[in-house]
This record gives sequence, C-alpha cells and structure tokens, in this order.
Amino acid sequence: MQIKKPMITSRQFIILAFIGGIVIKGLMLPSVMLRVSGRDGLFVMAIYFVLEIINIGLFCKLISDYPDKTFFTMLEDCFGKAGGKIILMLLLTAALVKFTLNLSEVKAFFAIGMFASMNWAVMIIPVLILCFAISVKSLRVLGRAAEIFFPFIAVSIVLLMLILFREVPLENVLPLLEEGASPIKEGLIKLPMWFGDVIVLAVALGNVKNTKRLVLKGVVARTISSLLIMAFSVALFSSYGNIIPLVKYGHNITTLTQYNLGSQEFGRFDLIIYSVWMSGVFIKMAMNCYLAVRCAARIINVVNYKYISAVLAAAAYILSIFAVPAITDVYELSTALWARIIFSAVEFLLPVVLFAAAKIKYSGSGGKKHTDGEKAAEESADIKGEKTAWERQ
Repeated sequence: MQIKKPMITSRQFIILAFIGGIVIKGLMLPSVMLRVSGRDGLFVMAIYFVLEIINIGLFCKLISDYPDKTFFTMLEDCFGKAGGKIILMLLLTAALVKFTLNLSEVKAFFAIGMFASMNWAVMIIPVLILCFAISVKSLRVLGRAAEIFFPFIAVSIVLLMLILFREVPLENVLPLLEEGASPIKEGLIKLPMWFGDVIVLAVALGNVKNTKRLVLKGVVARTISSLLIMAFSVALFSSYGNIIPLVKYGHNITTLTQYNLGSQEFGRFDLIIYSVWMSGVFIKMAMNCYLAVRCAARIINVVNYKYISAVLAAAAYILSIFAVPAITDVYELSTALWARIIFSAVEFLLPVVLFAAAKIKYSGSGGKKHTDGEKAAEESADIKGEKTAWERQ
C-alpha cells in the first residue's frame, strides 16, 4: 500500500495561522495585560504582534522557497543531528509549558465564566484525549478540522465584536503612558509566554501545497487576528481601565458580553458563541500537542506516535492537576525566568535563525530536491500504521 506524502493546502495553512493567533489569546490575554501593564499593555501587544507577523512571513517564505524540506530536515541540515536534537528538546519543553498554560486558561474560562466549581481532574481527561488523539494523525486531519470549523469561528468573532462594542466607553482607554515606558518594559519582559503561537506551524514546513502568494496571505491573516485581539483588549481596557485593581487573573471577556447582553433579562446567549469559539481553542491546543509529539519522536527516534502521545498526555495531566493545580501556580510557571528564556528562544528567535541558516545552507541547490534518505522515505510505506516516513516527520 503506497500512501502519498501528507499535505495541507495553503488555505488550510492560512486558517491554522489565523486560528493560532486569536483563539487562545482572546480568552485571557487582555486581562493579563491589563493587570501587568495597565492600559499601556496595548503597546506591549503591538510589539509582540509585529514579531509574530514577521515570523509568520519567514515561515511562509521557507515553505515557498523549499517546499520539499520539512522542519526537522532543515534543523538537521543546518545545525547537525546533535544541534537539532538540542533545539527539539527546548521546543518540547516550551510546548508542554504552553500547553499547560492553555489548559489552565480553559479551566479559568469555564470556572469563572460558567461554573463556580468543577472537578477539573475529571473534566481535563476528554480534553487531553481529544488533543493528543489528533496529534497522532496526519497533519491533514488538523488542516481539515480547521477548514470545517473556520466559518463558524468567523461568525462567532463577528457576533462577539458586535456584543463587546455595544456599550463600551472607549474614552476610558486613555490616558496612555502615564508612567512612562516602565509598564511596557515590564510587560515585554514578563509575558512572552502569552504570545508567539508561530512555532507550532513549523510542522507544516515541507507539507504545504499551492504556495503561490503564501507570504502575503500568511501576513494578512496574522495581521487580522492581531488587530482583532487588540480590539478585544480595547473593549476590556475601556471597561476596566479605571478599576484595574479589581481585575483578577482569569478575568475574561465573558463578563463583558454577559453585561452587554443584559443576561438577567435575555439569558446567556453569549455561551453559544463561546461554544463555537472553543472549537478553535481545541484545534490550537492540538497543534501544540502535534508539535510536542513529533519533537519527542525525533529526539528518541521512535516512529510509533501512540506511545509518545500517551506519555505526554500523562505528563500534561500530572502538571495540570498535581504540579501546578491553581491558576496562580501556572502563572508563576509561565513567568519563571527559565520558562521565559526557553520560550522566547524557540518562539521568537528560532524562526529568524532557521530562515537565515536555511538560506545559507541551500543557497546553491535551492533546496528543491530530496536527499536520498528523504526520497527513500517518501517511496516507502508503513502498511500496518498506514503512515509513510513523511508522516512521521
């Protein structure tokens, strides 16, 4: 049985880039920024979003220029086997910490916005099963899932914008820079973990077809998602800018939509919107799992993703339930110096370094041809697992 190299279309890649840039950030980022940097958090977000857009553009350029070079092949070619594995270990660590943060934000979303108390030790299990089950599949599964749910997510975003800006005192977002640049500096240093979400798209390198104008499409998609998050933040900052001390970690835009809808009279209609929104959240979390599983597989040279997925799911469960069970514990983990350094290195620095290294490495050949090993891998098929070596990457 011969199975073709798994690929996603450029449309699916762009949708994944858009979803990755908005769904998780829309839950907690505005309130976190308001607590740390106040209204000046808008400047922090703008700076990080520019970095994200640049890195998306670099990844899209790599995909267009070297359509047959996967992320893992590039790492090995540019940094050697040992260097590549060190980078993969850093990536795996960052992916697990980011996934733990995402889990805590989903927990906070449900606990604060919907249920006063919930048994998270039980509720987390189906979330982990869903995300890590997707991670053992082909990248095509993620691409198709994103493509199917995107129209509903887009509608939910439009409805959310209409609700959020129904009665928002926009003048409360001012004044800015009352305390100079110190709040901006604090936000930049302390909160890199809440940004990025670009490196998860590395698994798409060498797996995207129809790459015409991919750079432009990727940059536009990420710019739109960034502007939408800025808009959500303006709504929250305008509503709570004068009472920042009352904003608790975990506070999110559900309180705004609940108030603007007049839930006492009309009920929680906004919950329908958030239910659709959560489909995008789970897709984004599955992208993290997909990257983590493949990084672990390459590190230990194992091709059976099921066992790796089970081990990583167990690790995520232990982290979320026992190691850092409280939202504040996850916040401390995500703002720890070592976590910020590792995450910033792989999320913001690695795309730039990899782009430069790939340009130097493939400057003569153009990177269009497979190596002998890659060609053999493409032509071989694992009938039992219905995977080619390309899928293992």
